[in-house]
Amino acid sequence: MRVSTEEQALRGDSIEAQKQALSDYAEKNQYRIIDYYIDDGFTATSLNRPNLQRLLNDIKEGKIDLVIFTKIDRWSRGVRNYYKIQDVLDTHKVHWKTIFENYDTSTAAGQLHINIMLSVAENEAAVTSERIKAVFNNKVKNKEVITGKVPKGYKIENKKLVIDKETVHIVENIFSHFETHQSKRATMNFLRDEIGVNLSYKTISNMLSNSLYNGEYRGIVYYYPSIIDKKRFDKVQLLLKRNISSNTANRVYLFSSLLVCSYCNHNIGGFNTKHNDKFFFNYRCNFNYYRKLCDNNRCISEKKLEKRLLNNLNYN
Repeated sequence: MRVSTEEQALRGDSIEAQKQALSDYAEKNQYRIIDYYIDDGFTATSLNRPNLQRLLNDIKEGKIDLVIFTKIDRWSRGVRNYYKIQDVLDTHKVHWKTIFENYDTSTAAGQLHINIMLSVAENEAAVTSERIKAVFNNKVKNKEVITGKVPKGYKIENKKLVIDKETVHIVENIFSHFETHQSKRATMNFLRDEIGVNLSYKTISNMLSNSLYNGEYRGIVYYYPSIIDKKRFDKVQLLLKRNISSNTANRVYLFSSLLVCSYCNHNIGGFNTKHNDKFFFNYRCNFNYYRKLCDNNRCISEKKLEKRLLNNLNYN
């Protein structure tokens, strides 16, 4: 699923509508859904879409047999990028299907049809982009809201973004607690236990790095009324960078997405601890650890999991 910010504002081709249509189609055809890959606010003319890359990685890991999307312009706009993606699919024998359009990739005529449609979509994207930029520039000039997607702490009044007095305290508490304790997890727990607001670790992480709270939008300073002043916001960004352990940031946890919690059926994820300058790698229920919505607070070491796996392999 994909929609750019521009398209969302222009014609309301929402993620929710795409997700519902795809879910209904999968259920009707008895497909088992592996995951939803959603790039909200990204253009199809680029391959640098986080969830497209995540999808391609999952294809390479053999998790997927078929990719479905509503229309081909959700997948790609442009012949060159289409074939870069297609090379990955062909290598791993994965197919794709649109649920609102009919394409046949098995014939030369079918491939020509795809090339023509992608060329048309690419040109349409360029023309639409020019038109939308003019509209957006006018909105920015008048300090009007560009999209209906409002960050927590704000609300829309008379087409303009204003501070929401009912939720702004959540934003202020997140920045204050993280600034003091330099821990996103501690901030998440504080917010849940002391403020009564249960936000995910990822949501808090995104909020802490969202320049909208500094009054900035795409490099335009003070486009929005700021909640966090620039000096403080910049300090938090430095703390966020220091918060990342360079030794383990790119560490691959082999059993992630393969194990599920027996209590809540959510994914068991990997994490590390450090003792006497040595790292230890373990797994736990993310739903318990991040949200406290599961009773399973146990963890297991990666070494024990590897040993269990090797002891139960059938070499026959």
